[in-house]
Amino acid sequence: MIGKKKAPTAELAALRRRVAELEASEAWRSRVEEELRESEAKYSTLVEQSADAVLITQDGVLQFVNKAAEEIYGYTVEELTGMRFFGLLAPECRDVVIQRYEARVAGKEVASSYETRIMCKDGIPKDAEVSARLIQYRGRPAVMAIVRDITHRKVAEQKILQRTRELAALHSVLMSITRTLDLEKVLKEIVSQVGAAVDSAYTSIVTVNEDDSLGIGCEDFARIPPPYDETRRRELIERIIATGDAVIVDDADGAEDMKPIPLATGIKSYAGVPMKTKDAIIGVLLVHSLQPAAFGSRTELLAAFANEAAIAIENARLYDTVSAERSHVEQLLGQVLTAQEDERRRLSLDLHDTVTQSMYGVLAHIGAAEELLSRSNLERLRGELTHAKGALEQTLADLRRVAAGLHPPILGKRGLAQALRQHVTEYAENYKHLSCSFRMEGVARRLDPSVEIGVYRIAQEALNNTRRHADATRVSVLLRFLPTGVFLKVTDNGKGFDYSPQTASVPADGHLGLAGMMERAELMGGTLKVDTRPGGGTRVEMSIPIVAPDGKQGRHKASRGLRGPQGG
Repeated sequence: MIGKKKAPTAELAALRRRVAELEASEAWRSRVEEELRESEAKYSTLVEQSADAVLITQDGVLQFVNKAAEEIYGYTVEELTGMRFFGLLAPECRDVVIQRYEARVAGKEVASSYETRIMCKDGIPKDAEVSARLIQYRGRPAVMAIVRDITHRKVAEQKILQRTRELAALHSVLMSITRTLDLEKVLKEIVSQVGAAVDSAYTSIVTVNEDDSLGIGCEDFARIPPPYDETRRRELIERIIATGDAVIVDDADGAEDMKPIPLATGIKSYAGVPMKTKDAIIGVLLVHSLQPAAFGSRTELLAAFANEAAIAIENARLYDTVSAERSHVEQLLGQVLTAQEDERRRLSLDLHDTVTQSMYGVLAHIGAAEELLSRSNLERLRGELTHAKGALEQTLADLRRVAAGLHPPILGKRGLAQALRQHVTEYAENYKHLSCSFRMEGVARRLDPSVEIGVYRIAQEALNNTRRHADATRVSVLLRFLPTGVFLKVTDNGKGFDYSPQTASVPADGHLGLAGMMERAELMGGTLKVDTRPGGGTRVEMSIPIVAPDGKQGRHKASRGLRGPQGG
């Protein structure tokens, strides 16, 4: 009896426990459902507020899209829902994305992020970055994709990449054209490197001389035949030089009045850029493309190429100038050395003709005196000593004359006119078979010492040539001071000789001094002219420019005026 009463009680307790468990389970389920609803609301808010498109695809069909998808694709949410996802892909990317989608749905390992191109409602493709993963949507597998428009980023990346390539090309051009200072090689490097850098089908460069005339040029026909309209090409170059501005033609077909190359060559666009240095245009760079609008976005790059090319050309020109100056200096140095040797030769001849001969005479008289002394013949001894004394006096006079010839003191004290007058006077006294005259015209003035000694030496050498070679009886010297220079003329009535400027530097018939005279005149910035013929005498004329009082003319500086007597 007692056991039967206990059983219902145990069952009742078990039932109560079960009811309590069910109640607890229902509360838990309610809490879970509430949390799920809250989480779904938060997730939905996050998805709707996202700037990226969120797409959920099942069986290749869009089941869900957020509001941001409208901004990216151009379709409304209603239009997108139900569309096939693959229809939103650019044709060139479609097969790759479909393979990834199928592999992902099949549970295979696939990259979760990738870049692709999508098609918008207006038919314009965009660059996009996609992050995709497999989810459960409404109890079935689906792929959720987050799509971000990266078109602007791609454009920026392309610009950076293009700029990097351009800087690399500019660096390559700079390194290439600075390897040499030979102007022709520099021009070849410019057209080759610039043409390759901007993909030019025909590249050319033309230099401009200091007088604005067109100089040497260089061209490279990379992918078109050589013929072109030279007249129009020249007009284009001259227009760029005149304006100093670049010319960019994006459509060669529509620029009939400016077309430098026939359309048959296939040129679609071209550009001409001035090459400037120190505000001067030293050349024009021309590039041509088989594609339209090939250079409109490369104006800065072409200008940079032109600037670097201008520097390289200027450096090459400076190198040529320096090389020419160096060659000229070496030539002048050779002329100075030649003049020195001529001066030594003249001095040697003077010493041989005067001092040496006199010394031989003195020695002969001294020898005779010794013999007479041994014989005690005092009367004849006195005569020999008298002759020896006279010979020594003549030797002393000759030495003074030679010393004066080396650098006449009167030249530094009294100037060129007085020095030449004295030299002609002494010349007439020493060589009495010659009738000598000196005449000065203009206002005598002191000149640069180098000019005075130079003119003096040329007159001296001309008179020596007359004495030695001309067989003349009369010689005249004219010195004329002009506002812009000084003029010298030495004329004799001697036998003359065959002469031509081309052979002036070649010694012939003993006329060793002509080359030295010409070199002296050139060193002073002047000119020397020789007028002679066999039997017709010789006339030597020299002109040297000097600085006028206003400082505008000539080369050598003049000092204050000194008026001297006219004639001689």
